[in-house]
Amino acid sequence: MDDRLILLQKYYLREQRTLSKQLREAMQEQDYRLAARIQKGQYLVAEQLRSLRTLQNKHADELDQLERSIRYLKNKRTTTPTQTEYHSETLMHYEQRWQKLQAASAAPAPETSVLGETMNMVLTGQIAGFRLILSTSVRLGLSVRRVRRTAIVTLPELVRHREAMTIRKGHLRQLCNMGFGYYDQQDKLMAFEPLATAEDVERIMQLLMRITSVVFSFRELGGEAEIRYFLS
Repeated sequence: MDDRLILLQKYYLREQRTLSKQLREAMQEQDYRLAARIQKGQYLVAEQLRSLRTLQNKHADELDQLERSIRYLKNKRTTTPTQTEYHSETLMHYEQRWQKLQAASAAPAPETSVLGETMNMVLTGQIAGFRLILSTSVRLGLSVRRVRRTAIVTLPELVRHREAMTIRKGHLRQLCNMGFGYYDQQDKLMAFEPLATAEDVERIMQLLMRITSVVFSFRELGGEAEIRYFLS
């Protein structure tokens, strides 16, 4: 699976767990207004996960439909032997089809990703940093360098990108909310993150994931992402 899909899926799964915990707390405190807002957030997260699942697995929509049909038939009460026989045969057919599609689409999830391995190489000093190319066609990319125990994440050429509408005000607002600031007469956005432990690596990967999958959509990036190392 594409690294961005892996990271984005991890992000939304983490959000899903957080929202579930918050919902339990809101219900315990009988704060039903807050609970309603959290449930709305859960729905949006579930929709994002469903979309990611579809990108990962071309059979995802059919599997979802089969699961709904199987649940319906299992809960459906029949009144005649003919109905019972028909429902049993239909249920068996749906279950067999579901198992076939599930087996065809099943693939072991990778334990790591190219981006994760690259970040670990920066942490251990094997490379000085890297450039994450988001789109080769418009020369849009981020650089990540480690200086002492700090990672410097840079998005350059803002003036050119703003003139070409590659980067819009909405993108800039989101990036600034994520901790980026303007430098070099507002031609660069830069963020400074601690980089000394594996936990720091995970946090920086989440930041890069949000940029490559939330700030900029898959359609905007066109699936062109690549990584280029800085050796010194």
